[in-house]
Parts: sequence; structure tokens; C-alpha cells
Amino acid sequence: MPYAMDIMSRKHLILSAVGLLVVLLILPVLTLQYFNWDSYRDRVAVWVGSVIEREVSISDRLDFRLWPTTRLSVSGLQVSSPEGVSDLPLVNLAHGEIEFAIWPLLSGTVVINRLELDAPSVTLVSGSEGEANWHFDLDQVPDGGVSTRPTVIVRDALVRQGRVKYSGPDPRLNQDLELNKLELTLPEGTRDSTVTAAGSLNGSALELQGSLMLVGDDDLEISLNLVLGMISGGITGTVSDLLDGGTSDLNLSLVTGDLTHSVAMFVPGLTERARGLASGTAQVRATIRGRAGTDLRIDDIDLTTRSALLRLTASGSISLVPPRQRGPLPSTRFEVLAETEQLDELMGLYQGRVPFAASAQARGILTGSLGNFRVDDVVISASGKHGSLSANGYLERLGGTTKPWMEFTAQAETQKLGDFTKSYGIEFPYTGTGIAAGEIRGHPGDTHVRNLEIQLITEAATIEANGSIGPFGKAAQFDMPFTIDSQDLSKLAEP
Repeated sequence: MPYAMDIMSRKHLILSAVGLLVVLLILPVLTLQYFNWDSYRDRVAVWVGSVIEREVSISDRLDFRLWPTTRLSVSGLQVSSPEGVSDLPLVNLAHGEIEFAIWPLLSGTVVINRLELDAPSVTLVSGSEGEANWHFDLDQVPDGGVSTRPTVIVRDALVRQGRVKYSGPDPRLNQDLELNKLELTLPEGTRDSTVTAAGSLNGSALELQGSLMLVGDDDLEISLNLVLGMISGGITGTVSDLLDGGTSDLNLSLVTGDLTHSVAMFVPGLTERARGLASGTAQVRATIRGRAGTDLRIDDIDLTTRSALLRLTASGSISLVPPRQRGPLPSTRFEVLAETEQLDELMGLYQGRVPFAASAQARGILTGSLGNFRVDDVVISASGKHGSLSANGYLERLGGTTKPWMEFTAQAETQKLGDFTKSYGIEFPYTGTGIAAGEIRGHPGDTHVRNLEIQLITEAATIEANGSIGPFGKAAQFDMPFTIDSQDLSKLAEP
């Protein structure tokens, strides 16, 4: 009998322990399910703000449910920008709902089954010193070089009345993207996938349509068609290893029949000079390779533009790795060739003057990052009816708020000295040849020619001059001592 009582006690103890364990497991689940999160939305916002080191507010509603689906709902969300960078909020969201899977979180993967956003607004601001309001300490990569950010997979997404605005040190490069509607459905099993978007970029209509297809268990095949203003094209290829962050191998093709309109869409407020250069057609082909945050880049870029004044060909690559990970390496490298058969008209856009028919070409290597480009190994050659020009050098500080700088060694020659000077309205009553060589350096508004050597040879005399000119302009200063050597003064007196 005592033995039977002992067994009953043990069973009772085990059942009690199991019951207690079940209660301990169910209690937090029930708490999460039925807790009134909306009453504590301010405290939740403060806690989230402390994690991301931003001021966060939830002005309307907060709700969380574990079943029948795990769902987070928030209304009136605002995330501020860092102090000293911008007074504008980074994120505004009228209403958002997200349904996600619990178990994949244990492996460091966030699987979002449904994402729905109403009137989201993102304002991106960057300063002149490189600071940006979208940089978080969470973005930093450890010393090992491997990002600790979880993999995020979105299966279904719907965005209504969204907007993304960017403003930087150069207001000409500000961008404004409006999305009236964006729908994304990832393929799953036999389910078809779709990608559709409608909106505008800087006032130009935007349409995106395409499909996604699973190949195997972890690869995605992409086919997208894009129409943006006067630009049309597509993206095709694959993104492999989705669950491990995704590695891209995508082909990009774009073409426009109105380059002026297309450039103005990204750079509003084009000057008349820039419009003249961009008037024409363009096409670009490239391959997007790598993994976001580590080695994502655009390779094999081939760009060609054709206008009445200028033909431009460029080939190279662009790194999309964040600057803090890339270090001092330039994000861009291009070999560039520019050609013109209308040098006179082209120089006229820059208030220069070539009063006779001439052609020219220039080639160089463009490197750098946004706001600070340079062109090295520049070789310029031009020839026309009355003369020729060659130059070698470099340009730097391109595309930023500071004035660009250039340094060139140049040489100009003519075999028709009289015709050459006459085309500029100068009567030089002798025939002969001329050559000039010097160093050109400076920035717009303050350009000088140093170590200038000029030699004019005619049947009457030889004229040599050495010195400098600058700065160029209406008030140019000349410092050019010269000598005249004549073996026959009669020819000099009576040309």
C-alpha cells in the first residue's frame, strides 16, 4: 500500500510540474495576445528609440497579435533624423501592418508574409561633410567584415501613396519619388508572382511591371519592364541564395529618345548649355553583380549618347558598397571618349570661340565618388581648317559644390597664320606658320596660362614671345616679352 501511494504521489508531482510548465509557457503567450499594447504605445516608442538612437513617436495606435497570424499594426509612426543633420523626420507612416512568421526568427531570418503600408513618407538628407540622416549604428559591419543584420524576405507587399524625397548639398541633385501604388508578390509553390508599380519621379511618370519565378529552392529569376518618362528598358537575371542575403546577377538595358528630358528628370533646372549638350539619344547596358552591403556593383557598363554636337562613349563600373566599408577606394571608374564634328558650336556653349570649321576628340579615365570626381590621363586633339590643337592633363573636384580644377599642357599649331588670325578679326598681313605651347591651370573664373612660348615664322620676320596670360576674361593680364628678328626690313615694311 505505501508503494502504491508513492507511485500516486510521483504521478501527481509529474502532472503538477507539467501543468506548471504549460502555464508558464501559455501565460506569456496569452499576455502578448491580449495585452492592451495601445495603452503603452508611448513607452514602446521610447524603448524603440533607445535601441535605434532616434526619437520615435506613435501618435495614433499600436496593436500586436500572435494568432491566427502573428501581426503588428501601427498608426501615426514617426522616426526623427539625428540632431545636427536635419530637422525633418526620417520616416512618417500613416498606417502599417506586418504579418510575419515566428519560427524563422530563431535562425536569424525575418520572413514577412504580408506587408501593407499606407502613406509612408521617407525623407533622406545628406550634408556637405558626408553626414546622412539614414545612417544607423546598426549599419556598421564588425571587424570580421560580415554583416550581423538579419536576412529579410518579403512575400507580399502593398504600398499606397508612398513618397521618398532626397536632398543634399547640391540642390540640383534633389530627388522626389512618388508611388501611387506598389505591389509585390513573391512566388511560392505554384503561385505566380507579380511586380507592379505606378507613380512618378521628379514629375515624370513611372511604370514598372514584371514577374518573379523561383528556380530551385533558393534562387529567384527576375524579369522587369520599366518606363520612366522618355526612358524605357528592362532588368533580367537571377538573385541566388536568397536565404543567405541574395547574390545578384542581373542584366540592365535602358534607352531614351530624348536625352535632354531624361537628364533633366534626374537633374532639374538644367542650364541651356547642358540642354544643348544633352540634346539627342542614349542607351546603356550593364550587369548588376554581388551582394548588398558587401560587394554589390554595376559592371560592364556601356554607355553611348548621340547628339548634334557631341558623341559620348563610356565603359566601366560603379561600386554600390557603402563608403564606410569601401574606404578610400573610388566608387566609379570609366574610360570616356567624347567626339565632336562641330567644335565651333560646342565652344560657343561655353562662351568660347572657334571661328572656323573644326572637329575634336577627348579621352580620359573618370574615377571618384558622388560629389568628387576626377578625370586623369586626359588626351585632347582638335583639327580644323586653319589649325590644330593637342593637350594632356587632368581635371578634379568635379560634381561637387567647390569649383573644378584643371591642369593641362597644350600646344597649338597653324600652317596658315594669316588666315588663322583673320578668322578672329585680326589683320596679319603676312603668310607663315605659328606654334604656341604652355601650361593651362586653374578653375572657372580664374584660369591662367603659364610658361607660354609662342613662335611665329613668316617670310618677313620671326617673332618669339615667352610669358603668361591670365586670368582669362575681358580683363586678362598679359606678361609676354617678345623679340622680332628680320633679315629683310623691306619685306617687313611692305608685306
